[in-house]
Amino acid sequence: MITRTSRSPGKSRVSPIVGMLGAGWLAGFLSSIGHAGFLGAIGHALRCGGVLVVPPQCPACHVRLRRGPAFCRECGRDAARRLRRPPRVWVHSGDHPVFPVLAAGPLAGAWGRAVRAYKTDPAPGVAGVVVSPMVSVARRAREGLGIASDEPVTLVPVPMAAVRRRERGFNPAEELARALAAGTGWTCVPDGLERRQYRRPLRGLSARRRREEVAGAFVAGPGLARLAGSRVVLVDDVVTTGATLGVAMETLRAAGMAPAGALALARTRRPGRSEGGRREGGPGERECSAKS
Repeated sequence: MITRTSRSPGKSRVSPIVGMLGAGWLAGFLSSIGHAGFLGAIGHALRCGGVLVVPPQCPACHVRLRRGPAFCRECGRDAARRLRRPPRVWVHSGDHPVFPVLAAGPLAGAWGRAVRAYKTDPAPGVAGVVVSPMVSVARRAREGLGIASDEPVTLVPVPMAAVRRRERGFNPAEELARALAAGTGWTCVPDGLERRQYRRPLRGLSARRRREEVAGAFVAGPGLARLAGSRVVLVDDVVTTGATLGVAMETLRAAGMAPAGALALARTRRPGRSEGGRREGGPGERECSAKS
């Protein structure tokens, strides 16, 4: 994950224009047009195709590297420190007991910048750095989520609104769920949930307002039947207040499923709380409330 830079940081940043060029645009276009629409598919193909011509670079600071995907040395040290003890947060789901969310690390420092880059474009140069630590967390997640060693696990990504998917060209949570399934041997069901309404972005809203915005946003998807007989684990990119995950969890429970918890790349810093990744032992220590 860590490698040396090929030149000094001041002279080795890759121009974003180069990222628009590449010979692999056609394959990316054909693979994503069905989900993202024409314009979204073009953007996704151009970004993925650019990987063929853009030299390896650090996903956190964009310093050019000799080889990749990897963090540069400085960002690698910072990310390793923040990932040392993956945090566990707790979310209220309606009137049900709280459920755990295991995150790889905080949305801060080099790790936070890499996660934000992944949310913008999970191309191999970024995904290769971000997914590996998350797979390690997932492989150790049974104990933290209360899943027995012999129970099958099914991953369900939090669905993205259709308009947002057309704009972005992909759903980061779905890309992450597929990568985690490949790394753990678990099953991924991308259509276990569907999003039926979307009002506006949630950034900057309080927990109460977020809860109001996402209330009733999800319904059971066509893949729901494939979840029967397994422990369902939701997958999202970032957990903030837990409002979205809470509503998604309620939807699964209403459909007769027994979700165990959720996995996320990062959790945001709460006011007055340390950014350190210490592991919480229960609801009384750190909660992300989707009720208030």
